[in-house]
Amino acid sequence: MNLLVGVRFLSVGRALDLVIFSFAPKDGPPESVRLHVKCPCRIRHREWLLLGAGDLAYFNADQQTLFDRRAAKLNEILDCHQVEVEGVKCGPAGSLALDFADEFKIEAFPYSSKKVEAWRVLRVGGEHLGYPEDLI
Repeated sequence: MNLLVGVRFLSVGRALDLVIFSFAPKDGPPESVRLHVKCPCRIRHREWLLLGAGDLAYFNADQQTLFDRRAAKLNEILDCHQVEVEGVKCGPAGSLALDFADEFKIEAFPYSSKKVEAWRVLRVGGEHLGYPEDLI
């Protein structure tokens, strides 16, 4: 998963229920590395949950999801700070963890025994990796 180590975390967003994390590699244009997640995922700092895929289910009076509101706030913070991926761990049954400084983490948890794509890491126009591997 060397594709993610050392890249700068730029933003988080979504397309319907697909969570999209965008990164800037040192050797390429901004947002040219992405993590697409279709399974439960979250961003946490130490023991605090900052954003989770479950936040997509909660709307305010303006029909904006809790996910969208929290992602906008997190993206403002990311605009002001250099946050780089320090390590990547692929665990059992497709779990994925991206580690950053100061106990900041992105985690994904495939939850279906059906063979469906849970997550994919890609360089735009290039390499693709994901889980399950044989679907990528």
